[in-house]
Amino acid sequence: MSIIDSRRARKGVTTLLVSVLLLMAGACAAVPYQQMSDARQAIESAEAVVTVGDGGEPQLQRARELLGTAEEHLHAGDYGAARDTAERAKAMAIEAREQAGAEN
Repeated sequence: MSIIDSRRARKGVTTLLVSVLLLMAGACAAVPYQQMSDARQAIESAEAVVTVGDGGEPQLQRARELLGTAEEHLHAGDYGAARDTAERAKAMAIEAREQAGAEN
């Protein structure tokens, strides 16, 4: 392999690495529409089965609070925090629904 071929190979690897890093950064910066939608749907689903005084009520309330926080992050442009918080809201809503289902 000549010096020129070696430089071309390194340049190709460098270009590939930079491309991968840019794609990863772009994926992290994407607006978390799906996670927000999933959290809203999970909360709506839990609201259909959780009743006042039910064991799932505290989890449902926490899920609503987390969704509100996720929306604040979204409006502030902090998409990573919005995504993470929306996923936590979804998990909390699912937990509320399961808690209510276990008691009925």
